[in-house]
Amino acid sequence: MIEGRACGKLLLCGEYAALFGCDALGIGVQSQLRVRILSENCDSHANLLDSTAQALEAPQALADKDKTNFFHIDLTDLSKSVARTQASKSLVLVVDYLVKQLAISASELCVAIDSEIDQNKGFGSSAALCCALFRALRQLSPLDRCELENKTITILRQCEDYFHGVSSGIDTTICWKPGVCKVKTTLLATDDHNPRFVASLREDVPGLSQSLFHNHSGWGWAYIDSGTPRSSTQECVQFVLSNSQKCREYAQSYPHYLNQLLSGIENENQVDIYIAISHMHQSLCHLGIVPQAIQVFVSELQTQGCCAKISGAGCIRGDAAGILIAYGPIQTMHQISQKYNFSCRVLSTLGTDLTYEKRL
Repeated sequence: MIEGRACGKLLLCGEYAALFGCDALGIGVQSQLRVRILSENCDSHANLLDSTAQALEAPQALADKDKTNFFHIDLTDLSKSVARTQASKSLVLVVDYLVKQLAISASELCVAIDSEIDQNKGFGSSAALCCALFRALRQLSPLDRCELENKTITILRQCEDYFHGVSSGIDTTICWKPGVCKVKTTLLATDDHNPRFVASLREDVPGLSQSLFHNHSGWGWAYIDSGTPRSSTQECVQFVLSNSQKCREYAQSYPHYLNQLLSGIENENQVDIYIAISHMHQSLCHLGIVPQAIQVFVSELQTQGCCAKISGAGCIRGDAAGILIAYGPIQTMHQISQKYNFSCRVLSTLGTDLTYEKRL
């Protein structure tokens, strides 16, 4: 049996500015997803596959939190694979793509997925799945590791295309390993209306971790769960890109506030952090992906000296927007979140010395 792991992610900033060539700033967080390739012969695991067949009918049964899901993937005829939902069909296509990219000789695979990552809230569950699958399957590959390393960001981005249509690769680049990082983007293709920037480089920023994950005099960073958005990431991105002028205006002002945020975090300057995050929040409101209910919530946080913004795609329907990243007095953020029936947790990351792939 072989195993691959990946962490969840949060975007501090750059969700949409990155689509126009700016840097994104992200964090590999504490929640993990694990993929196990149980064997290349699924017969010995038929009882497990049969016992989960009914559960796989559920809409979000790809990697249910705190539950193991098993998948038989027939690489000779993908239509025979256990894939009853759109998400699990995407999984089958990703595995098939990776097997081909990694030059793996296998006719079938039995895959088990365990996840601690909430789905559809901005934690990068599909990105973590792509990373964990790649880590597990590359142990079966005859290809040179150094050669694969140079292709990793591109391969992972193309994996996530199966889940979200057209992916920027930012989420998979952040989920690749824990800690704080900048994601550099590069222009892949363009026309007069739809330039496409994609992740091209991960730049780790270890110096920020100490400030981000350290509470100072009761102040610190937290993430707040506002509920599952009713719109998908792909819908939100298409909505924003349909008004490219607004997005370009955001991208033009964004670098200044990114630098102010970085400086504020490094120097633990509460005023700089508040100004930068609040400006980014207002810009995202202007883009139309922050529901009115979330704007009211953030306004109340701001009156108490806190600041917050969405972390991820946001939402164009309903009142929930997934995860918000917030900064301020921890107790105050908890109290206001409880008033709105939102959960609020202090930000934490994984240690960088964990083993992310192994053969058992």
